[in-house]
Amino acid sequence: MFHVGRFLMMEVSAWNLGLRVDLEYNRSHDSVLGQIVQKTLPGSLNKPRRRVIPDLVVHKPSTKDFNLLVVEAKVRPKPKDRQVDSAKLLAMRNYLNYRFAVFVEFQATGPLFCWNDDLESLLATGRLIGQDARTDRQ
Repeated sequence: MFHVGRFLMMEVSAWNLGLRVDLEYNRSHDSVLGQIVQKTLPGSLNKPRRRVIPDLVVHKPSTKDFNLLVVEAKVRPKPKDRQVDSAKLLAMRNYLNYRFAVFVEFQATGPLFCWNDDLESLLATGRLIGQDARTDRQ
């Protein structure tokens, strides 16, 4: 992801919007406390809040108002790994206000992408839309 982030940063900086590309970034500015805290997602009744460390983000640091893109990437993942990452991406869109979320899967034939609303299907099935079941690792 380093090379993707480096290329993306050159593109994003040309927009002059104060956006930054970060890898494995898990910091957020808490306006109530006035300090930098770890990004977390809400827990459930049985589980506490959990830290979240996405592979790549495009955002304006120190604000939740301009979280543009969050990316999770895997090399030939198992269906369960896809489901975990898609759940994380959906939660980051819902709770941390990321405008776009994408799951990238690197295969020998090239990368496959799953964007925004297609993440619901990935979460439910563990398969990318249009993916041949024979190429899926169990």
